Amino acid sequence: MCEKRLTGNWHHRNIINFVYAAVILILLLVTVNNASAASGLNAQPTPTPSPNLIANPGFESGSTIPTSWHFVTMNSNTPAWSTTHHSGSKSIKIYVPGHISKISGEVVSDQIPSVSGRTYNLSAWGKATGTGGTKGPAVRLAEYDINHNWLRQNAVYFSKGTYSWTKKQKTFTTGANTAYVAVYANIRDGYGTFWIDDVSLTVAATTPTPSGDTIRVYRSATDQIDVLNIETQYLPYVVAAENDIAPFESMKAQAVASRTYAYYKKEHPSGTNFDVYDDTRDQVYNPGLVLTDNIKNSVSQTNRIVLRWGSVIICSFYVSGTGETAGYVTYNEGKSGEDITQSTIGWVTDPPSLNPYNRGAMGQIQANALAEDDGYTWQNILKYFYGSDIVIGPK
Repeated sequence: MCEKRLTGNWHHRNIINFVYAAVILILLLVTVNNASAASGLNAQPTPTPSPNLIANPGFESGSTIPTSWHFVTMNSNTPAWSTTHHSGSKSIKIYVPGHISKISGEVVSDQIPSVSGRTYNLSAWGKATGTGGTKGPAVRLAEYDINHNWLRQNAVYFSKGTYSWTKKQKTFTTGANTAYVAVYANIRDGYGTFWIDDVSLTVAATTPTPSGDTIRVYRSATDQIDVLNIETQYLPYVVAAENDIAPFESMKAQAVASRTYAYYKKEHPSGTNFDVYDDTRDQVYNPGLVLTDNIKNSVSQTNRIVLRWGSVIICSFYVSGTGETAGYVTYNEGKSGEDITQSTIGWVTDPPSLNPYNRGAMGQIQANALAEDDGYTWQNILKYFYGSDIVIGPK
């Protein structure tokens, strides 16, 4: 836009006309901008909070018991409606007398339709006096099948002791065959007085599923499940955690073994709603580690390569190869078929073909020595531990 400047040679009337035109232009621009904002063209959308799925979450309505909830008596113990409250005027009181751990009665919400794989945020406010015993009070999310049969549950635990109103929350993902969920609270294996109020169950905000093959990783520190791209988000941090200072060839062997194990666990998951743990129960995954070029390249240069015996992806066991783990390492160079040695870290069969998933175990220290001292390639390292007839190829 070209700017026209005023000069002293302009006639007074021209100046007035210019001012009028400028004012009209400004008013038009303001009108257009306001219309744009009103239509949402310029405004940033505000995320809509997920609604609370719990009816009567503060226990405020009802006659003899709160509506949309019911009491379950256990061991002659029944929860009670209480005027002690966090907000509003009511709460639920759960009381186990004495100092012997017992199971209290329960306050249970109406069942809510659900599906497998849905992630919820569960929260509640709790207050306690003299709670103790084996376990503290808890608020639980129970899962049921299509016939309303109980399947499993997860818990938000409150501390033992005496404290004022405290909020606890946790995120859960439903498992297989879930058709309904319900929230309930109790003292299980404990004693004392616990009040619960302002219960909330919302569907967690979803994040886009990563492209490519993914794996569901149980994060032991947070009790969450992360869905990660195997090649870009998961494997590099497994290699970094498991064998980060390895020579490059044995590091590539590590990448293939870790990838193979990941795909094996996708077929034989460790949990009902996840594939692998992030610790030594499966293989260590630590996204806080720094990735070196060797680590990145060990994964990218073996992209999607896995180990098979026959038609099955094997359970590619690997251990450090030192101390007590040295006994799990197998030395299968030049061996094939029924002649290989299976690792005792897994199920050993006679003949080995009865368990085609166990074709031995790699020792990381031994693999590093083969690469550094003997010049083995990553393919030869893998055959050294898993047998000469292992098939090394794309997933």
